[in-house]
Amino acid sequence: MLSPPDRGERALSLTVCRATNLPNPHWRRLPRAYVQIETGGVARKTGVAPERSPDPVWNESMPFAQLSLLSEISLKVFHHGTLANTLLCQAKVEVKDLLQCAKNGTDVAIRLDSPARIYPKSSSSAHRGADGPMLFARVGLIAMN
Repeated sequence: MLSPPDRGERALSLTVCRATNLPNPHWRRLPRAYVQIETGGVARKTGVAPERSPDPVWNESMPFAQLSLLSEISLKVFHHGTLANTLLCQAKVEVKDLLQCAKNGTDVAIRLDSPARIYPKSSSSAHRGADGPMLFARVGLIAMN
C-alpha cells in the first residue's frame, strides 16, 4: 500500500522551559511573566511564573496539530499586571526552522525580539544572546494518525 504524499504537515509538542534576561516592566519591579504562543489560528499560554524574576521557569508543554512546515509560530512574553498585561518581548519563527534546529526532544534557545534566531541549546551561539532576552524550549514531534 502506498503511503499518502507528505503535505509538509506536522503535529508537534512545544515545551516552554524557561526564559532569561527578561526586561523589567516597571523600574522597581521584576516581571511576573507568562508566554503566549499563537500559530495556525490557535493560541495557548503558560501559567504565570510562580515567582517574580527576569529568569522565570515554566516547564509547560503544549500540543499543536497539523502545522505546515511553513507555519509561523508567534511567541510573546508578557508581564501579568494587576490592571493590564504588558508585552515584554517577542519572536516569530517558522516550524521548519524549529525542527531543523532541534532534534526530537532537545532544547532550543530562541532570541526574543526581532530578528528571532534559533540555536541548539548546547551551541555556543545560544550564549551570544546573553545580553538580551532568550526563551528556551523543547520541540518534539507527535505521531499523527
